[in-house]
Parts: sequence; C-alpha cells; structure tokens
Amino acid sequence: MAMRPAAAIPLLLPAALLAADGPARAHPHVWIDAVTKLHLDDARRVIAVEQAWMFDDLYSEAMKADLDSDGDGRLSDSETQDFATGVLHDLAEWHFFTELTQDDRPVDLAGPAEGGVLWLDEQKRLVLRFRVALATPVAAADSPLVLRTFDPTYYIAIDIARPNGVLFSDPAACAVDIRPPEEADERLLGGADVLDPDVNEGFGHLFAETLRITCR
Repeated sequence: MAMRPAAAIPLLLPAALLAADGPARAHPHVWIDAVTKLHLDDARRVIAVEQAWMFDDLYSEAMKADLDSDGDGRLSDSETQDFATGVLHDLAEWHFFTELTQDDRPVDLAGPAEGGVLWLDEQKRLVLRFRVALATPVAAADSPLVLRTFDPTYYIAIDIARPNGVLFSDPAACAVDIRPPEEADERLLGGADVLDPDVNEGFGHLFAETLRITCR
C-alpha cells in the first residue's frame, strides 16, 4: 500500500493540536517556504530541479529537539543525515511533491535526490535541501515549463518564498511568471477529513502557486 503523502515528512505536532476536538480537517498543519532553483546545461536546457524547504517555526523546533540526540542544542551532520536520507527516499514515491509539465505532458524526474538538512540559527527554522535531475534535459524556449510544488492532500502547505523564491543557475537565460493558486471552496476543505488520503487527494493542487518558466 502506498504511503500517505504527508507521511513522507515526519510530523511532530504538539499534543494540544493532535488532541483538538472534532475531526482533522484538510487544512495545512505544516507550512513550508520553498526556494526553487532550476539548473541549466550549456545549451540552456533545464537539467535539474533544486529545492530548499524552510519549515515553519513550530515544526522546526519540534524536529530540532527530536534530532538533537546529544542534547547540545545544535544539529550536526551526523544527527541530520539519516533524517534527510529517509525523507528524500519517501518523497521520491511522490515525485518530491513536484509537478513538472510541458505542453500538459509530465516531465519525469530521474532521482534519486541528493540533499541534506540544516538549521538556521537566526531564523530558528529547519531547512531541507535537495536536488533531483530530470530524466531528460528539457528546452523551455518555445514551450514553457510549468512547475508546481504541493502536498496532494494539503496537510502540508508549500508556498514560494518571497522575494527570491525562484532562481536559475544562469539568471540571464530564463524568466519566470508566478501565478497565484486557483480559488478553492473552503466549504469543500471544511468537510474533508485530512486522515483519509483517498478522499483528500488533489486538494493541494487547488492551493499550489504555478511557475511558468521560459529559457531562451
């Protein structure tokens, strides 16, 4: 049986939240500010997608406490590597929460991803960084690439970081048009049970910002 999408990222939520009255609704419980970087080859074809996901402060603090096995208040590479490896392995099953298309046709990611986890002292937030290659380099001159990053069940909300949330290995070669998410009916979300992935599949798409990328 396929793993539930949100389970790709361990969720250490406060007991008060988990014990809240009423059914768990299809609203986000973890928030991510995402920076996406597109890597190009010499022919200005897109060859890889790199992402940095900065988790909200509540989740970050919970994960830091869990990962800090020696209790020194810092996260070492040895303390975070197993976590990063496991998360990226699980995310691969869900295409890294990344939908990439051209002319309405899927663009495949090759995997496996390379990445790691770091802690930002000033922001007090945890960051997951990873890079995954495209199965085949794709030119985006005549036909834009369309990229969305989202948890299909909307348990995790992924938003583009501002102001520099989209980057390119060759900044002069590409441009991006960021389009807001489609309007979603809150009544639909309010009646959905976040614990049932079969029912909620597709909600995340309604709230995903869309990147239209062209490279000349």
